[in-house]
Amino acid sequence: MKPEEAKFILRAYRCDRAHRHDALFAEALAEANSDPALLEWLAREQAFDAAIAEKVEKVAPPPDLRDNILAGIRASRGQPSRNIRLPLWIIAGAIAAAMVVAFTIPSLLPSRHSLAGKAPGSLAQAGATATGGSHAFDPTRLARFAVENLVHGPHRHVTEAAALNLEQALSMSQRALTSTDGLDFVNLLEVGCQTFPLEDRQVVEICFKRDGRWYHLYVTRCEQTPPSGPIVAEHDGISVATWADGRNVFAVATRAGPDAIRRVI
Repeated sequence: MKPEEAKFILRAYRCDRAHRHDALFAEALAEANSDPALLEWLAREQAFDAAIAEKVEKVAPPPDLRDNILAGIRASRGQPSRNIRLPLWIIAGAIAAAMVVAFTIPSLLPSRHSLAGKAPGSLAQAGATATGGSHAFDPTRLARFAVENLVHGPHRHVTEAAALNLEQALSMSQRALTSTDGLDFVNLLEVGCQTFPLEDRQVVEICFKRDGRWYHLYVTRCEQTPPSGPIVAEHDGISVATWADGRNVFAVATRAGPDAIRRVI
């Protein structure tokens, strides 16, 4: 499969990854995994789609919309297929609903340029190194995101079998995260881990419990960031460690303290 074909297919890839097991999408994802430029593009597309989905979820439909629709259906039953005359109030309601959509949706849509320069909450000012494209990604930006997300971000328990198996394996293992296989960004994306947009890239998260303590692991793809060993920091009672392996940038955060985080890295 050529990159152009993979990009065409991945434009239909849902941000909830509902059809990632489809053979066609699996082939396109494999192509993206072998093409850094295509993978960066996919991360930006997924971040944009996730932001749109979040905005649309906040739009509350009119409370009487369902009743109005059902009333219109009842009014049209038994009528000839031609020359149907709907009550004026239904027509007016439809026009009003269309106007609400026309004027509301554009104001909710963030531009891709605005997504590229913003992060949730206080992360908008985090770090000084450019992200995405051919630039390196400063691991401290992911550290700040990890702290912010652990405290304020939505966390859902994974339900996909592959993600549950990985979560269980991380919980039972005593291996250091820095030497654990299977934590690649694309692998975590494919098994169904939760995703978040961070500026112009996508971050995947998997949570696990080890020795009675919860840890939140965040991974983003950046092959321009050179490998580096773990660095531990503390912020507002949250301990976070960051490192990079030349393909991915990692951050793990916990409330259990710096000693606990050193034991897992």
